[in-house]
Amino acid sequence: KFSNITSMYSRLKPRSLANAIWAAHPSAFPQLASLALNVGTGGSAVGLVQNISQPPYLSILGRPLYLTEHCQTLGKAGDIILGDFSQYLFAQKGGVKYDVSLHVQFVSDETAYRFVMRYDGQPWEQSALTPKHGSTTLGSFVILETRS
Repeated sequence: KFSNITSMYSRLKPRSLANAIWAAHPSAFPQLASLALNVGTGGSAVGLVQNISQPPYLSILGRPLYLTEHCQTLGKAGDIILGDFSQYLFAQKGGVKYDVSLHVQFVSDETAYRFVMRYDGQPWEQSALTPKHGSTTLGSFVILETRS
């Protein structure tokens, strides 16, 4: 529903609007492509803006839309995300750890190599913030909740 999209947009911190992007699971694309704004008994399609000259090719409310399998499937919390990833902390623990094994494929004269790097990340903010005027919380990341 278009009202879900506008509600998500209104919950994003105003200072995050310039950097925000939409991320959605590919299974959400049919619903996003058929968004409509109801006006009385009429209405009109909202549609995804398509710019075929350069990426990103899709956008919603002026912000880029990226389809990714890393979001939850359609109907689950996190299937559509609006976020300002400049407010996301990313850390690497240690360096590259590597191992070599001559024994794994001994019969076929092969050597096995393994490389491991450890990463983690989380939003800069620990929780949503309540603005000075108003009671609706705002954040740099907004997800669409589970719905049927």
